Amino acid sequence: MLLRCFLSILLMDCIYKTNRYRMSLLEIVDITSMHLMFLVGFAFISSETHANYVRALENLRSILDGWPKPNVLVTNRELGLINAIEEVFPSSSHLLCSWHINKVVLDKTKKMVGDDEGFARFMDRWTSVLYAKSEALLELRMNDLSCEFGHVKGFTDYLDNTWVKIYKEKLVPAWTNQIMHFGETTT
Repeated sequence: MLLRCFLSILLMDCIYKTNRYRMSLLEIVDITSMHLMFLVGFAFISSETHANYVRALENLRSILDGWPKPNVLVTNRELGLINAIEEVFPSSSHLLCSWHINKVVLDKTKKMVGDDEGFARFMDRWTSVLYAKSEALLELRMNDLSCEFGHVKGFTDYLDNTWVKIYKEKLVPAWTNQIMHFGETTT
């Protein structure tokens, strides 16, 4: 019954092979208006492939038969899952989990930036990029980041080509705030 009342946003996260069968667990949760999470469903999958995600999402869609489809799905950047969402729930908006993206970016760039002081400056700059509320502000903040850290080989290319150019519509508030997600941008 909760699902019927709160079926506007679904959060999906895959826990990778932490059980004794070495299978990934795809967990699908929903959230109430009081910000309480509840389990919608889960699926053990042998590998994070497009086909396995499609099968799991088709099972979810069959459960929702006759109900409205979710307006928003929030996931990490698992390419098989992203493609499966586009196939199974094409009318739903898809957002990327800002926490997961931030963690991946920070883990990768800490090695590139080096010292703690430089890394702290980078974190401030990256956070300002990640939370830009307009396209012009995003460009300005990316330019600031490039000016300060452009000397680090591959640094701005990584950020621009792996994250900002490809996923800004799923990650940056300038675009995501055009979708009613009630502030739910993390899984």
